Amino acid sequence: YRDVDVIISMTHLPPKINKPKISGVPFITGNKIEDAKKELLRLLKN
Repeated sequence: YRDVDVIISMTHLPPKINKPKISGVPFITGNKIEDAKKELLRLLKN
């Protein structure tokens, strides 16, 4: 996980992982997927 820009995870990650995190739930369920996509793009652009 050290060489990644963002982490998409279905579970909570420990605080020691100091990377931007996005919930993977919207990508599985489709619920609030547009918000998740926007957040992912925002994080990748920065």
